[in-house]
Amino acid sequence: MAEPPVTNPVEDPVDAPTTDAMQNPVEEPAVDPMDVLMEDPVEEPVQNTIDYSEPFEVRESEGKGLGCFATRDIFAGNQILLEKCRLSCGNYRTRAQTMDDLVKNYKKLSQEEKNEYLSLYASNKWEHVRDTNHTLAQFGLPIEEKEEYARLYLVYLGNCFAVDDGVRDKDGTILVEARDGIYLKASRFNHSCDPNVTYSAMQIPGYWAATATRNIKKGTELCITYIPLFPSREKRQSRLRGWGFTCRCTRCEGWDEDYDKDLLEACRMRGLVPEGAEGIPQEDNEEPEHARLRRRVELAKKLQWQHTLFFSYHDLAVYNIFLSADLRRTDADEALTALEEAVHILETAIPIGVQLYGDNDATVADARDDLKSAHQKIQRIKDEEGIV
Repeated sequence: MAEPPVTNPVEDPVDAPTTDAMQNPVEEPAVDPMDVLMEDPVEEPVQNTIDYSEPFEVRESEGKGLGCFATRDIFAGNQILLEKCRLSCGNYRTRAQTMDDLVKNYKKLSQEEKNEYLSLYASNKWEHVRDTNHTLAQFGLPIEEKEEYARLYLVYLGNCFAVDDGVRDKDGTILVEARDGIYLKASRFNHSCDPNVTYSAMQIPGYWAATATRNIKKGTELCITYIPLFPSREKRQSRLRGWGFTCRCTRCEGWDEDYDKDLLEACRMRGLVPEGAEGIPQEDNEEPEHARLRRRVELAKKLQWQHTLFFSYHDLAVYNIFLSADLRRTDADEALTALEEAVHILETAIPIGVQLYGDNDATVADARDDLKSAHQKIQRIKDEEGIV
């Protein structure tokens, strides 16, 4: 029943040893896409390396422009992408400083790389366009350069990832500027409020690392999240307005992913739930979204799919952490309950992640960060409410 094992991640991808498995990856047997969740996954020799064939292609995505689509069946825990940052800049207090640093680094690229960056989505928000043109006017550039750098800065606004938080002293004074990076491949991933890929741009310095959080069928679009995954659809949509689109993912539209149906069917085929049963019932007064995420945990446990279980636990814990913020406004006790549940879930999930991916893996580090955050929020509520 077990999902494929994942080797420990390399701490420095550049210095990673090259193995025969990396040079000559074992071909997977042909699998019917409809059966990828139903059968015991085959083992894959290498998961977290930089010398491998990326399991996706960039092509048109209906209503979204370009997107990334799986070119083979992918299992939870598989590495999707490890991309080196080729263009970065300091996130300075003034637009002029940031733009100046961005242009200086852009000039170091080859013409081919420049063209690739300029082909990425550029923010078309009128205030972004207005402010960019206003700042560039201060430099007195020829019209051709002004147009090129305006396009570059709008690409930056539409695609940058935070790659370094910088350094501040105790009173908040900036000692080292935070930095943002733009990635050619990572920028092609579209958004979903129920993403099937998680990423980090900080855990492996200089690299954007993405991992599948569930089993994914060939041909499925691979999506990340651009925003914190708030329980409230209205709050998520508000944050997404900065990208100029309305999210119509399954979570926002209020219907289950095919993934949820496949998990349930996988359990049925193994006799883990009765034929015709609807799976794990929703509890009294349970929010539908919490019920769906809890259902994924329970089904993954029945299937003994440890990779899927780790990410399902993490998703449910993160939901509880964000839910606690909404509950805090009206009911401190309910907020504490949500956070304490998140702590329990993460303390269960992290040892699974360590066993599967190693102690230094980016996804495990993210789970630890969330656990630390939950503990801090619990203590803050107790201090404010005078709870011992």
